[in-house]
Amino acid sequence: MRGSTIFVNRIVAAPSSYEQDGNKMTFLTQVEESASPSPADIAAIESARKRTASFREDMTARAGGMYDRNYVANLLSITPATVERRRKRRQLLGVPYGKEFRYPAAQFVGGGVVPGLKAVLEAFDDTHPWEQLMMLVTPLEGYAGGPGTLLEILSRPSCAGALPQLTGLVASWVA
Repeated sequence: MRGSTIFVNRIVAAPSSYEQDGNKMTFLTQVEESASPSPADIAAIESARKRTASFREDMTARAGGMYDRNYVANLLSITPATVERRRKRRQLLGVPYGKEFRYPAAQFVGGGVVPGLKAVLEAFDDTHPWEQLMMLVTPLEGYAGGPGTLLEILSRPSCAGALPQLTGLVASWVA
């Protein structure tokens, strides 16, 4: 049922219906589905999808575009599997795009990754990647070199000592 939405009226757990596998019990769950969604539900879903698409387009533009895994691998002279490992280790920001991840272009400068990116990504803790991107590409003021996004500030040589302050700022955003 790819691309369809199921409206659930209620979920009923049937504790008398279980299988015993050693000490593990698995409860079967029955889901009652409504016959069809209401026009208001359909309109709300479509509106939410449009807002999400608009947000993603805006973030993509602010980030200077998105790269796929193979492009990043070529850019950094590493394998696509290493790109994936670096994303999981918070050394690169990858945002979910369907069944794959895309990598915001703004995190790459001079054939490498913006200095201090790993520390900033770790400060985001479990914040969703799209929210991380939003915060990374929102202009800030009060740093050497004038206003800029967090990624722009990190890439400035004059801001090398500002990393603890920037990671503290990020940690305060997500607290």
